[in-house]
Amino acid sequence: MMATDRTISHDFIAFCNTERNTMITKTELEELIREHGLAPYVYIKSEKEQFKIKLMSHANYIKWRENPHQTALLTIAKDTNHKNIIKKLNQAKRMIDQERLRVYDGLTDLYKLILEKRRLKEHYEKLLTVLAQVRDSDQSNPWFLVFAQNQIYSLTQQLNITNAEAHILKGISGHRYRSDIFNPMCDPLLAKHHTFHKISVDKTKLNRFIQFVKNEITEIEQYTR
Repeated sequence: MMATDRTISHDFIAFCNTERNTMITKTELEELIREHGLAPYVYIKSEKEQFKIKLMSHANYIKWRENPHQTALLTIAKDTNHKNIIKKLNQAKRMIDQERLRVYDGLTDLYKLILEKRRLKEHYEKLLTVLAQVRDSDQSNPWFLVFAQNQIYSLTQQLNITNAEAHILKGISGHRYRSDIFNPMCDPLLAKHHTFHKISVDKTKLNRFIQFVKNEITEIEQYTR
């Protein structure tokens, strides 16, 4: 009976030692993390009975957590069996890959937005150039004003600016300008337009228009810097 008790005791001790040997070490966990491709994103913080797998500062864009109420990416008890550890690491890698794809898609969308804003800025800059030329030029030449207005109309077609907002001339309405003056089948030399030489610039509207375009360019530059 005593021999049997000693055998049972020996077997129990061996069993306990085996159980202790299944507790994963930090070195072993680091190796598993490397094998699963997680090393570039996480580090291990060892606590009394568990390991906290935490994100490196450059990987804080990853929002997923095994437990949403904790800051650590994963928590692994030191006596967790190998199979469950692998399961946890696989899940973490899968979720990190999804987060990285989300960020990549977001960067792609941002790049497209920046390109769009740059093109928009170019259109506004061309418009600003024409408006500044009108402001700084000899405004007594009606031919210059008529053709400058045509350029302005042409440029604003690609912007969120109406014809009424783009019309800067006095002495002729925007409707009459568009329906008569630049209709190639209608009086190309403007002989019938007795008010042609009365055309002038609405300076107040021109200056407001110039300031509006400058403000639009400034706002766009917030996206393109």
